[in-house]
Amino acid sequence: MQIRLIGRPAILDIQGQARPIRGLQVWAVLARVLLSRRPIERRSLAADLFPDAQDPLAALRWCLASLRRALDAPQALTGDPIELNLPATTTVDVLLLGSGKLGDVECNGEFLEGIEPRSSAQFSTWLLIERARIAGLLDERLRQIALDALAARDFERAIRCAQEASARNSYDEGAQILLVRSLVEAGKPGLASAHVEETERRFVAELGERPSSALRAALAPPPRSSATSASAASLRSLIEAGRVAVDAGVPDSGLELLRRAVSDADHAGEQHLKAEALLELGYALVHSVRGHDDEGACTLGEALEVARRSGSGSIAARALCELGYVDALAGRRPSAALHLKAGLEIGTTVGRVAKIHGVTALNLFDWGRLDEGLAAYGLSLSAAVEEQDWRAEIWSHGVAGWGLITANRPHDALQCLDRCLMLLDRSNWIAFRPFPVALRAEARLRLGESPQVVVTELEQAFALSCHLRDPCWEGAVARAIGLCAMASDKLALAAEWMASAHKSCTRETDVFVALLVQIQMDRVELYRRMGQTEQAEWATREVLALAARTHADHQLLRAVGWLKPAAGSPGVTAATSF
Repeated sequence: MQIRLIGRPAILDIQGQARPIRGLQVWAVLARVLLSRRPIERRSLAADLFPDAQDPLAALRWCLASLRRALDAPQALTGDPIELNLPATTTVDVLLLGSGKLGDVECNGEFLEGIEPRSSAQFSTWLLIERARIAGLLDERLRQIALDALAARDFERAIRCAQEASARNSYDEGAQILLVRSLVEAGKPGLASAHVEETERRFVAELGERPSSALRAALAPPPRSSATSASAASLRSLIEAGRVAVDAGVPDSGLELLRRAVSDADHAGEQHLKAEALLELGYALVHSVRGHDDEGACTLGEALEVARRSGSGSIAARALCELGYVDALAGRRPSAALHLKAGLEIGTTVGRVAKIHGVTALNLFDWGRLDEGLAAYGLSLSAAVEEQDWRAEIWSHGVAGWGLITANRPHDALQCLDRCLMLLDRSNWIAFRPFPVALRAEARLRLGESPQVVVTELEQAFALSCHLRDPCWEGAVARAIGLCAMASDKLALAAEWMASAHKSCTRETDVFVALLVQIQMDRVELYRRMGQTEQAEWATREVLALAARTHADHQLLRAVGWLKPAAGSPGVTAATSF
């Protein structure tokens, strides 16, 4: 038996024939029981799905009996609470998706497509959240299959998955970039150029603005070798020159040198050096060029593939760490976790694990898994000292401060952030400074310090973030200034700063999505305090979908508690099983 809940729902027998099912509520019952984290009591499920029925429990019994007949499984969906007890040979697409085993041809459609049952406000909210969560998992799965296929040079599969991803998210620039790169690598520049033109026209006509320069940059053809036979020494020199140029703030020259190094190393048959050049190129695209995370991920995927073939463990571990970082930043938490776990397995053998543990901590904190995140933070600190990686140590302290504030532990956060800033002063790593300064201000506010005093340390940090033109840090500091205004009851001023924070955070396509969720949560709270009920309701549903799609579980339950109950309904509470 196959149970399909993605797209038009169906139960298929062993011959692939659909079993007859009557009524929309039946599918809602099945979906709710399948995806619940714990068994559901019949009375609770009946109240959610049959609020207007004269006998809700009888309606539920009819639905469960219909499902048992369709599944040919008399022992299934029995008891109170309801137990699944599906036959061992039954497959469920949404469960396969959660385990990463769903094939690319099945990654299309909406969860319970076309099913809009009459139900309680509680079930409607559950369905909204699950649709957003499963849509995020589908997009994540398609993206990963396309990246893997691209790295393996299976261009037909890469194009097919990238086309599906771009069709599902026509305004997601990252999905369009992935399709363009797949077409270019497959030797179809004409089709790639046509897609860029069509995407630009659509963005201007429907969004009122052009996509970022990263989309057109994805049209760049693979570089041609400039040397007939480059020596290993000259290749290492070329890679180092590219790395130095990027670090010196001349990314265009650095990228050109690194692309040439990739081509020359390939021509010379130096696969280890090709992997190293690809790694440095991917790292530069992610960290030194705004809006190029997707192109960087394509390059890092190729670096990983070449590193594995050439036995370059250290390069493979670093590539996996950076792929995990890109996914964590974008809220693709399951993919990030898989990359980081694989990177840790390799990194342990080559002694490069500090940054992997640090990125793991970030991913876990933003996933709402505080205890696991703190454990990863501790491992990152120990490894950073052992590896003498002072940047990893500083970064981990800052990330821990972020996670502890989210968990409402401001005193512990302040200790981490004070340590972070002390080490920053010693190292003069200016580019990272605005983030812990913004977080420290928030911790001080939560500990009851005067907002008039706290805001003074933010002015210089905001100026620095603007000078660096870092959209994430600009957003973080603007949000902190907005929090100071909120604490002073200057709500109109707070709204201006929160709008500025949102604009900064979303200025580039490479969004620090956990920060964006937090900014949106703050804006909902502002609307509520200002008595703007309709705006608060609309913004709450928007942040619910974003939090569900990006696995911000700790923020999700808080936002659910804000929803206004429908007339005569018991309302939506955080006790709902999500």
